[in-house]
Amino acid sequence: MLPDHSCSAVSENSSSEMEENTMGFASKAFAAMMLVSTALPAYANTALDSQSEPTTPPSVFAFDQGLSDDKVVVQYAYLPVNGYVAIYAAEDNGKAKGEPLGFAKIYAGAHSMLKVNLKKKPEAGQTLWLALYKDTDGDPSFKPGDGDKAVWAKAELPAENRFVVK
Repeated sequence: MLPDHSCSAVSENSSSEMEENTMGFASKAFAAMMLVSTALPAYANTALDSQSEPTTPPSVFAFDQGLSDDKVVVQYAYLPVNGYVAIYAAEDNGKAKGEPLGFAKIYAGAHSMLKVNLKKKPEAGQTLWLALYKDTDGDPSFKPGDGDKAVWAKAELPAENRFVVK
């Protein structure tokens, strides 16, 4: 009697098809598991903690610039809550000092090419600093340290917040 090769060929094909199907199923299951494991915590974090601030950090910068009409142009400012951008003069040691030379109210979000009026025009070569404040009291007037909380202490302003008047 002759051996029946058709059965073994069918079982070989079934076995390789079964391996392909199993591998296809495994990769699909893994992809679905990864999707759920990344999406579910993100959803849970927003659903459970809707009162927390966004994770994008506040930032502000201005390029060295010549001033016109006693205004500074802030190239970019981002604050996740309503607040203020303030401009300070620098002490001899280079740190921000005194009362703000000017400020502008900003709403939560990103802002570009923001113009800030100054009380007094600084001299060419003078270093200025940008600071951000969160409006913590809801009062429309700017009160640094008394109702409006600084994002950074004046002595610890990031170097990117420094610019020079040309």
